[in-house]
Amino acid sequence: MKNKNLLAVITFLFVTILMLCLFSCGTEQYTVTFDADGGSAVEAQIVEEGKNAVKPQAPTKEGYNFAGWFNGDTEYKFDSIVGGDIALKAKWEKKAYTVTFDANGGNGSTEKTVQHGDTVKAPMVSKPSYSLVGWFNGDTQWNFKTDTVTEDITLVAKWEAFN
Repeated sequence: MKNKNLLAVITFLFVTILMLCLFSCGTEQYTVTFDADGGSAVEAQIVEEGKNAVKPQAPTKEGYNFAGWFNGDTEYKFDSIVGGDIALKAKWEKKAYTVTFDANGGNGSTEKTVQHGDTVKAPMVSKPSYSLVGWFNGDTQWNFKTDTVTEDITLVAKWEAFN
């Protein structure tokens, strides 16, 4: 009888330890994925349950500033505990540039702010006894219909005297 009781106690302890190990020893792992939305790739992370994802280096995208990682419409806080798989998406803001118009001795010098990839309209300028030949970026004449702004630039008016 003693052996039966001892065997029952040992079996109970073994089953209890096995059950505790199965439920508490195996830590759940979750995947945090990053959709850079056209920016440079960011690798997914495997995160143990109850831990935090590590904020990755910001991706890059030509003509845009990185505005953060979002879970739906909410910016993701990397001090949040991960409790399941998460898919985060990059949010981007177009870069803005300054176009400086130098009237080159005429009236109407000004600056305009333009978003990356947009065209810009020429300002109205004048110079007594001169006609405007065009606006130049260095030695190249600017085409206001097709040329797009991708950096800060200065366009300089070129004038021709009336005959």
